Amino acid sequence: MAPVALAVAAFGLTFGVLARDAGLGPAATVVFSATTFAGSAQFAAASVLSGGGTLAAGMTAAFASILLRAPLLVVVATAAVTAALVRSM
Repeated sequence: MAPVALAVAAFGLTFGVLARDAGLGPAATVVFSATTFAGSAQFAAASVLSGGGTLAAGMTAAFASILLRAPLLVVVATAAVTAALVRSM
């Protein structure tokens, strides 16, 4: 558990620094982290905002980052359903 906690702490610290540079306050940073599942989406949006981009551009970057993983989600979900069906036979 300790290695995972160390990685999560490093990720959170890195995102916190980037979010602060993007102009987000502490509360906004925590809410953003709590409501955004994909870490890449957090970093994409914060990077756009810190570069002077608009909120709409940041949200678009985050959404595009999540869409990149959609094909993987379909493959994993299909494999999981197939495995469950095979086990039930």
